[in-house]
Amino acid sequence: MVLDHVIEGRSVRLRSACLADVEFTYNIRQDKEKIQYLHQVSGTLKEQEEWLTKQRERQGDYFFVVETKDGEPIGTTGVCNMKDQEGEGGRFILYGNPVQTAEASMLGYDFAFYECGLKKVWVKVHEDNTHIHSYVRRFGAKESFRKYDESLGSNLIYFYLTEEMYREKREKIMKSIEVMLCEEE
Repeated sequence: MVLDHVIEGRSVRLRSACLADVEFTYNIRQDKEKIQYLHQVSGTLKEQEEWLTKQRERQGDYFFVVETKDGEPIGTTGVCNMKDQEGEGGRFILYGNPVQTAEASMLGYDFAFYECGLKKVWVKVHEDNTHIHSYVRRFGAKESFRKYDESLGSNLIYFYLTEEMYREKREKIMKSIEVMLCEEE
């Protein structure tokens, strides 16, 4: 699906990925350091273009490019598999600094809960990616279960985050972002 507006933050913005983003979105998925805990993507730029074309039409599936306020693409994020007031957060790969990373996550959750009206967001995290375990917990997420993923050869941890859980943490996260932005100025 394509969002008809840009989601603006203080340091970053989210916009629906378009066909001009094919090379960026392909290249970021080839970065071995960034994708070490993700499903491997093989294929060509043409296949990425085909995937993005289909994604833009798929109901309940938003794929965003994260940009600096100057329009430089620094990552991706998304909300997909939306059904019955639940969805899945993911596709989160970012080159940004800690402020940009936190704000991109917050904007994604704001979109899921307050624009899409979701009541619960699921996040799947590789069991060895302990940094992201603690990261999603900072937003209020709780572990629900683990499931073996054959293509990764390990377990994925399924975290869930409700709008209520997120709302309790959002103000604190926003204050942290504000403090970090002031320190940068």
